[in-house]
Amino acid sequence: LVADCSSLISNLGTVQGILVTGDIAFSGKEDEYLSASGFLRRLCASVNIPPERVWVVPGNHDVDRHAANAPIVSALREKLRRCAGPLELDKCLTGYYSDPESLVQLYAPQANYISFASAYSCAIGPGTPSIMFWEQDFILNDGTILRLRGLNSAIVSDMADAKGNLVLGSVPATPPPESGIEYMVLCHHPPTW
Repeated sequence: LVADCSSLISNLGTVQGILVTGDIAFSGKEDEYLSASGFLRRLCASVNIPPERVWVVPGNHDVDRHAANAPIVSALREKLRRCAGPLELDKCLTGYYSDPESLVQLYAPQANYISFASAYSCAIGPGTPSIMFWEQDFILNDGTILRLRGLNSAIVSDMADAKGNLVLGSVPATPPPESGIEYMVLCHHPPTW
């Protein structure tokens, strides 16, 4: 991949950034993120961009399955999966997000990912600038803004993942319309999941 990217820029020209849409690790372990950081440094060097031009979101393999199996974490996740529709899901998420202990438990299986993503200003979760999504603006040639919005579709990810049982909530999934701003949403799972 590093060699391919290096060769591509000789044909395409300047690269503005690297977008990584999840599954950075295999099982959400700290040593996997150390490897990923080294790889991303090499990739950045091959296309002549600084590491702060990398944006990441988590995937299901960025979840530490051992931590996801803890009884309290499993209970929080199953409650979210059983919500009857978007309004009930938003109410449950708001409750979890406003309770520091629930928030820490909910995101515990992604603790290693959150630490990794912090280096790229893309962390989502407790102790980060946002618990629902991250955003980065780029001013385009015509003066409009392209706003990247990174989502965490792996909040309830565990061994029971299946189409239709992952959650986002309506706030992160519905960017507000603003004049002169176009959104590009980064998310690991498709909306049908």
